This record gives sequence, C-alpha cells and structure tokens, in this order.
Amino acid sequence: MSGRRLRTVGSVAAAVAVFVGSGVVAGAPPARAAAGCAVTYSVSSQWQTGFGASVAVTNLGDAISQWTLEWSFTAGQRVTEHWNTVITQSAAAVTARNVSYNGSLATGGRTEFGFNGSWSGSNPSPTVFRLNGTTCTGGVDPGPDPGPGPGPAPGLPNPTNVRHVGLWRRHVGVWRRRVGRVRGAGRRQQRPASPSPANTPTPEANTATWRANTAT
Repeated sequence: MSGRRLRTVGSVAAAVAVFVGSGVVAGAPPARAAAGCAVTYSVSSQWQTGFGASVAVTNLGDAISQWTLEWSFTAGQRVTEHWNTVITQSAAAVTARNVSYNGSLATGGRTEFGFNGSWSGSNPSPTVFRLNGTTCTGGVDPGPDPGPGPGPAPGLPNPTNVRHVGLWRRHVGVWRRRVGRVRGAGRRQQRPASPSPANTPTPEANTATWRANTAT
C-alpha cells in the first residue's frame, strides 16, 4: 500500500478517535442568537389635535449593534416630529430606527426616544411592537427550532444515543487495528532486499580467485 494511502487511512482513523473522544455530534446545527425585548409606550402630553409620546426600549436578548422598532397606530395618528430616533411612517405603520449614538444595546440595555404626533377622535396607544423583527413580549425568544442536523456519518452509529457509545468505541478500535496493519505492511515494503544466495560468492570461490591472482 502506498504512503499516500497509509496517510489517508491514518488521518481518518485519528479524526474518528478525536470525534468520539470529544463528544462532538455530527451535523449539529449552529447556535442561534436569542432575541427578546420590552417596550414602554407613554403619552406624556396631549392637546386638542396633538400629543407627545415617549418610548423606552429594553433589549432582553443577545447584544445588538443597531435596532429598528415597528408598530402600527389604530386611529389614524400621524408622527409630526421626533428626537433620539429616525421615524418613517406609511399609513398606519411606523418604523423607528436608531441614530448614530444609541444603536448598540447590550443584554439588558435600554434606550429612549420621543415624538410628537397628531390625532383626531381618539388616541389609543399601540400595543404590539417588534424590535428587529421580534415581537416584544417582555421575555426572550430563542428563535425557531432549526430541526435535527443531517445526522452521523454513513455507516456509523448515532452518537447522540448513549447506547451507541460502545459501538463508536468499537469502530475506533477497528480503525486503529487497520492502521497498525497498514503501517506494518508499509515498513516491510520499505526494507532493503537481502542479497540472493546465488549471487553471493562462496569461500571456495574466493580462495580459487586468490590463487589464480598469486600465480600470475
């Protein structure tokens, strides 16, 4: 067996051994960032055709570097001016984005912004807010279940089942024995060939040659 084949088999066996020993599960899905938020919406002042409101946003999930808060008015309110945020509105849908100095929110981080608006007839407060697409419920959403990974390598037992740990160890033992046999065969092939007895001069032949040289 060639040296390249030997190195390949050895590398695969070593990889399987490290894989089992470390307890890594093949095909494990990547971790997802946790998301969660809480929003406090307050009408700080109100007059005949207008009102002022403040919004406090608390990030309960993993740290974020920028944010977008969305909500919808239900009674035709319109935002007329704002501060500590950039607000855009399309019909009832309102989108507030961070400005340069308040985009980063660590876990538990809080920021506030405010705006003035107009109203007519009634001015109910919005009740549903979404931070970076996640509905703010006051809790943490781990995200959708990514489902099971692709599973173990073909021909090998499932490492997630404790009952299969013994089978994994047996596979590793088989690989190690195979590597030992392959390495032994490689060493035997690399040994220099012994001289053939037919080509090795005998003591009698050496003596005859010496006598012939001495006579001349």
